[in-house]
Amino acid sequence: MSTDTPHDAEVEGSQAPTEGAAPAGTEASAAQREPDRGAALANTRFGYGPDYTLELGASGFRAPRLPGRGEEFVAYREITHVAAEPRAVAIGTRHGVVLLNRGLLGGERAADEFARAVRERVFALPGGDERRARFERLDAKLRARRPWIAALLVALTGIVFALQKFVPGFYEAAIYRPPLIELGEWWRYATTQFLHVNVVHLGMNAAATLIAGAFVERALGRGAALFIAGAAGWGAMFASRYGAYSELLGFSGIAAGFFGALLAIEFLAPAEAPAPARVPRTVLVSVVALQAALDFLPLLSAWGSHTAGLAHLGGFVGGGIAALLVREGGRGFVLAGAAAAVLAASASFGVVAKNLIDPAPALERQARAMLESPVADPAGLNNLAWAIATSRAPSKAALESAAQLAETAAMLTSRREPTVLDTLAEVYFAQGRAEDAIAVIDEALALAPGETYYEQQLRRFRGERAADDRPDPPAEVQRPQGPQDVTPQREGDPRLPPRAPLPPGDEITV
Repeated sequence: MSTDTPHDAEVEGSQAPTEGAAPAGTEASAAQREPDRGAALANTRFGYGPDYTLELGASGFRAPRLPGRGEEFVAYREITHVAAEPRAVAIGTRHGVVLLNRGLLGGERAADEFARAVRERVFALPGGDERRARFERLDAKLRARRPWIAALLVALTGIVFALQKFVPGFYEAAIYRPPLIELGEWWRYATTQFLHVNVVHLGMNAAATLIAGAFVERALGRGAALFIAGAAGWGAMFASRYGAYSELLGFSGIAAGFFGALLAIEFLAPAEAPAPARVPRTVLVSVVALQAALDFLPLLSAWGSHTAGLAHLGGFVGGGIAALLVREGGRGFVLAGAAAAVLAASASFGVVAKNLIDPAPALERQARAMLESPVADPAGLNNLAWAIATSRAPSKAALESAAQLAETAAMLTSRREPTVLDTLAEVYFAQGRAEDAIAVIDEALALAPGETYYEQQLRRFRGERAADDRPDPPAEVQRPQGPQDVTPQREGDPRLPPRAPLPPGDEITV
């Protein structure tokens, strides 16, 4: 925004207004208001703090910038909205937003008078009726919209976080895993965004969502906020397919979408947002730039390895595009998009609930598809075999599939991974093949001598420990995670493939 005062001759309506306008909000035409303009425009000077004066000139006024950054000239013709809020008078322009502290203006009455004086000078310009109508439309937005959509979304993530911590199998049924999505488990796109690693992860995402979401909702409305959240979530998951994420969870793709919406509104459609619903551009750009640096700068790769930069980017772009699609004439389209987002999330969690109540069909479907796949992932084979063997009342067919999965994983790892052998032994035991289970767990013990967990598994398979009393694995024993594609052994080739590494896999949080 220029700091030089424009010459009066170059500004629309730059001639000093004569006699004052009617109070803001009247429906009279410009011609009808003309005789009464003097009273409203008489006051041109307002104190601002102990040593600054806001002087309303013919074409605009100078106002202080952020602390330490001088002042700027605010031209009346550039103003898109003015509103007196409880703490500040917000003046939106085509180039940013100016926030003037209500206390420094001398209190509530002086602040309201200043806001009214600025508004009337804007209405006195050519096209005043159109400007007044836009102000009244934006005023109505502020009155009608108390933001709560972001708070609702955060509350839902809190409920899901509790479910993932206390409901067995919930996390596995809802987490994003590309191999399972390729098997047709589409619901994971939605449900994984409500999962979080820990309370800190949840708290960071909740704070970003509450702040940005509240501004978006005040600017565009509840339906638009839901529409933007849905578009951001879709964008985050779509972009994630182009990243090598073995697991991905978190709500920050949607939070990024809200920031993308704010940036799009601020730079491409500033006149459509009430002034108090706008964020100063310096603040907004700084936050977005910081997140981009954390996600993509090579020097911050240690942080970046645990964040899904592509998901953030996809959410950001999705939210920005959705915000630009929100127009007064497109209300039906926006509401339809919001309803679709709600229905998609509801249906996704409905599938998760169904699979938790009766997990066998989903596990059997996964097993069949994985066994038919031309590419074998030993980690995925192992994990699915373990899930079937330890599920509630697995069917005979499911256990047969689990045995094939575990045997293939053991072959691909040259029977050198004790965790894989433990899974194979567990499957055999679930099938009633106790002797085979004992033989396999003995192999695991030979690879990890003295490991208490495997010793207790052996006692369990021998009947010295209750069959349903499965020991807790030690902290260092982790089931393989993450993709490790290995071409399966060709039929007729007697050689075993080289040992396939089974990385622990980074849990990607967004």
